[in-house]
Amino acid sequence: MAALAYSTLELLVAGCGPDQAWIAAPVEELENLKPLAGFDVKVPVVGGLLATGQTVYDVMNDDNKSAGAIAQHVGADMGGFVAGTAATEGAMALAATIGVAGGPVTLAAVGIGIGVACGVGEVVNHWPEISHWAGDTASDVGHGVENATKAVGNFFSSVF
Repeated sequence: MAALAYSTLELLVAGCGPDQAWIAAPVEELENLKPLAGFDVKVPVVGGLLATGQTVYDVMNDDNKSAGAIAQHVGADMGGFVAGTAATEGAMALAATIGVAGGPVTLAAVGIGIGVACGVGEVVNHWPEISHWAGDTASDVGHGVENATKAVGNFFSSVF
């Protein structure tokens, strides 16, 4: 059982589809439903605490205390945590959907989440280099297209 939250009943029905069984229950009743349905709330508390601790450590040990540097640390660490959590949950949902959840698959899903979290952190920390590289690459592609267009134009000019 999954506890889904929607802002309207219409969105719940649209999200679940016409063949999916569902019930609506007030939040106050969820504790009473736990023993019957066997669900639990999974909040990545440890990951959130670790990401917060890493953010504090990064800010405290950086000589640059500007708002931009602090925002970069928060974006890298907390953004990585959020993206990693979403990736882990997505991998777990996929595994459950195809019936292979549990055991090594869970470890693989956590590994995917950690990889995404680290990747987001690296992108945030190296954004100037990445955007410079992307700009150079786009410029190179543009020059290549321009040169190819000229070559094709010259070819047809010489033929006709």
